[in-house]
Amino acid sequence: MKEKIIKNLMALSVKNPPGRKEEINKIKEAISANQNIILIGPRRVGKTTLLNAIEKQMENSKYRIVRYDCMGYKGNISALFAYLLAYTKPLKIFVSSIGKRGKGELGKERESAGSMLNKLGYNPFLIENFPDSDDPEKVEEDNIKDSDAFLLILGNEYSKEVEQEFGFAKFYEVPVFCMIKGKCDEERDNKVSKIIDGIRKNKEMIYHNYESIEEFEEVIEKTINKKDKEQREEIFKKYKNNEEWIEISEKFFESLKTQKEKRFLFLIDEFGELRKKDQDNKVTVNKNFEYMCAHLKAQIEKIKNNALFIITGSENVFTLYPQKYFEIFSKITIKPFERDLAISVLNEILTKKIDNELGGKIIEIVGTLPADLQLFVSKVNKNAKIDKSNLYKIVKGLMTDEGFSMQELFFEHLDKDTLKFLERIIPFLPASIDEIKTSFNEQKENLDELMKKVTEYYFILEKRDDNKYYPYSNLLYLSVINKNAPAKFEEIINNILK
Repeated sequence: MKEKIIKNLMALSVKNPPGRKEEINKIKEAISANQNIILIGPRRVGKTTLLNAIEKQMENSKYRIVRYDCMGYKGNISALFAYLLAYTKPLKIFVSSIGKRGKGELGKERESAGSMLNKLGYNPFLIENFPDSDDPEKVEEDNIKDSDAFLLILGNEYSKEVEQEFGFAKFYEVPVFCMIKGKCDEERDNKVSKIIDGIRKNKEMIYHNYESIEEFEEVIEKTINKKDKEQREEIFKKYKNNEEWIEISEKFFESLKTQKEKRFLFLIDEFGELRKKDQDNKVTVNKNFEYMCAHLKAQIEKIKNNALFIITGSENVFTLYPQKYFEIFSKITIKPFERDLAISVLNEILTKKIDNELGGKIIEIVGTLPADLQLFVSKVNKNAKIDKSNLYKIVKGLMTDEGFSMQELFFEHLDKDTLKFLERIIPFLPASIDEIKTSFNEQKENLDELMKKVTEYYFILEKRDDNKYYPYSNLLYLSVINKNAPAKFEEIINNILK
């Protein structure tokens, strides 16, 4: 869809986005003060761009950064917590071999594997580190079943217990990674050779031969790190469609509590999309959303010393519900650029300089939403001169190529009455509430409700200092006029370009 093309184009992935130094400093100051943060503002104002910038600027900080976009799974609360769980929990790896506590044929490898996996941030399970049990076989089976990967170390000697552990891993479909000591199969016990032959023929199992303990450690580190993302994706897939979202959430927060020495920074984009649920091609309210907000607040308060959340929203879900759910967050409002800053940003991202007069005309047409400016710049021919004539062609092209998609982007979740209301009043803006009331003869209660939706819930219109309402996006404003009153569109553009 064009909507996705626009969104992807406009979310700049740069360390220092133009015109946003002040906002980035505010965010970093809040992080330094150990505050959770809400970034709030209209669509296309640059919230995702700011998340991208924070992610890049803090990639070498003390925080492990985990990023999730709620647009990918609208209304799916389980998917949110499944992703956070998958990318924060230390992967549990069951180590299976003969030898214990450094003794026996593979004792050194087993000891080295436990130490290395710990160092790399994983959670190795070695049965000798577990308290004695009346039923050790049950302990092994339960822990293999609960593992994210199974590290099998084989040499020459056979062990019935190791073969049994390997059987549990296959039965519970735990991914197997096998390290094979030496390359001379003639010296191995026949039962070990049979296990190795089966692994070599199984395309889903990874195996490596090694000759020394140094090679053993090097191969484990490279292979485990390489497979890390793949394993985490499997965890995400396992839980993302589970209806018991609260259970997944509790697993996630319990995982955080066991990692007190680490610091996590969670960047969650478009949080309001979790409020929507698609059913039979209709968007309805997810009834679990408000309960989830209360649950999230309670859990965040318990882990505030090792995790921070930065959440964004284009819909004002942060005030739609009782304020108590979000009182632990510092709210930072992201606004469109001021006029002079917008002209400065244009000069920064254009390949050719423009004077203030022409810059003013561009801003009068395009507006000051960062994404609208970027969209305009993307349509400028690098070799063409920017003048009034060319400016008209660019804007007309924007209306033809992107106008409908822009309306989809802003209007996709509006009910029919609100959509009709907006399409009626936008061509007559800017206007005060009294002027809107007089022109459209709406009942006061109905008008108040509609205006509340488009200003407080969906951030489509804003009330400015002159007490008149304006669309946040000038390009949205022009696209609606171009669709419903093309003659007026021509009149507006020609008047600006005089």
